Amino acid sequence: MTVPTICRTKVAFAVAARNGRILMAGAAMALGGMLCLAQNTSLRIVQTASPRVLDTPECRLQITLSFQVQDAQGKVVQQLPPGECIIYEDGKEVHRFRPQTLPQEQREVMLVLDTSGSMIGTPERPLDRLEKAKEAATNFLMQLGSDTECGLVLFHHQPYQTLPPEKNNRPRLIEAIQSAKGAGGTAYLDAAIEAMNQFSNQSKRQRAIVLLTDGRDVNSQHKLADVIETARQRHVSIHTIGLGKPGANLHIRSLLILDRSGSMKESNKIGYLRQAASRFVELMPADHADCSLLPFNDRFVEPERSTAEKSRLLSRIQKLTPEGGTALYDVTLSGLEWIAQPKWATVQYSDGSERPCRRVVILLTDGMNEGGRVTSASQFYKRLADLHKRAQIPVFVIGLGDPRKKEIDEHVLRRIAEITGGRYYGVSNPAHLQDVFERLSIDIHDEGIDESALRALAEQTGGRYFHAEQSGELAREFHQALQQIEATLTVTYLSPRRRQDGTPSRIEIRLGDIRGETAYATHWVITPTVNLGVFFTLLAGLATLGALPVLLRRRQTSATASP
Repeated sequence: MTVPTICRTKVAFAVAARNGRILMAGAAMALGGMLCLAQNTSLRIVQTASPRVLDTPECRLQITLSFQVQDAQGKVVQQLPPGECIIYEDGKEVHRFRPQTLPQEQREVMLVLDTSGSMIGTPERPLDRLEKAKEAATNFLMQLGSDTECGLVLFHHQPYQTLPPEKNNRPRLIEAIQSAKGAGGTAYLDAAIEAMNQFSNQSKRQRAIVLLTDGRDVNSQHKLADVIETARQRHVSIHTIGLGKPGANLHIRSLLILDRSGSMKESNKIGYLRQAASRFVELMPADHADCSLLPFNDRFVEPERSTAEKSRLLSRIQKLTPEGGTALYDVTLSGLEWIAQPKWATVQYSDGSERPCRRVVILLTDGMNEGGRVTSASQFYKRLADLHKRAQIPVFVIGLGDPRKKEIDEHVLRRIAEITGGRYYGVSNPAHLQDVFERLSIDIHDEGIDESALRALAEQTGGRYFHAEQSGELAREFHQALQQIEATLTVTYLSPRRRQDGTPSRIEIRLGDIRGETAYATHWVITPTVNLGVFFTLLAGLATLGALPVLLRRRQTSATASP
């Protein structure tokens, strides 16, 4: 078998125009074809942003394409093979250029960095992710071309610090990065929208986002599809970096067992509990989590059905009032028995699909067991162990009080967490309760990166997804993202088409001799805008057609009534 020295590389996509404005719909442009060199190395041309289509005063269409040459592993090729690139539109040559001589467009880059609590870990399991991210992001800024305007968005459960892109602001960006503290949840979709809102409105700009996260988005108001569509419309390529291991993407079902005994009146502990439990609910991702409440004192009732309706949960939390004793053993066993029922092991979605749930219990108390059906600690431990063996549901326990003053039985609380595979949190100051609930919500709901979402966000906007399983790999991934941005080629040409009729145009970019087989696909169809005069003329015609049956019936009625 003879391997040809050079094979054709072809890029194809469809473009259609509308009067004054362009609306692009569909998935990302398929850029196909292979370039085979003598060493049998496979190269490909990859789109990095949606094509820009503008009307010129001469009633011509001005098309701007952004692309890269990559190898089979997706790495950018810096040294391109010699020769001209030829652009064909609908089979006709429309433009020639040499990639090496293309002028560089002005670049705007936004860094979007995750500073959520999972980036620093917990006191028991501290992580260096945030520090390594600061180091890698700083190196990225120092290596980025001096002519590139760069900005920053820092986020946790919401974007909280934004610096717009400028040329001479690197020291300010680095200072903001180095000052970042780890806390809160994860809202990288909202952060991406915030970053896109910072770009200028100038048309001839290459815009890119580099987004780092170590978790699943559990707090954004925007949806993934919305962010992708916005990036396409604004011609922004998003490069995503996922830090850590991919998550299981399970539905999370939690049960909050909350002490509302009379002792919770002291030092406004009930007020701090309302605030902290509300924070847990607010951070709960509505699309893959739900929750039930089990308030207790010396009495309690079976929890209501789990719900994702945050307003309903928040309303019940605010109504908690302190009174009575503390039936700690009974409520712990009853709560575990309730959530261990098989009917709560799965969740039914609106499309009819069913997914397994990861079930967890959060238990908060400020006292010791007082009475109840189960009074013996040893009996309680045995029943607890039997329940855990059957259901494997962890209990995260929060002891609110000072064990030295015998306000809580810390030994019992630690044993509950140990037997069930959960974790114990000791809180002596009620004001710190919200931090613990916030950390719990992050630990429970954010179980690693959502690779499918990060890949879609990158690949459907002309970017690339990078994965760093360990924080020490971040510097390498940021450097690769930098190469992706700086290796993008941009070419602008005038289309021979003058009519803006909304029909697709097929464009090919050929690099090298035309040999071998290639494949391409068309994806963009652009709907033309109707001229208002034409619109009202058509509307009047439709109204006339709609009135014809009525007129005919009246005419028939008149004819029948006539002698």
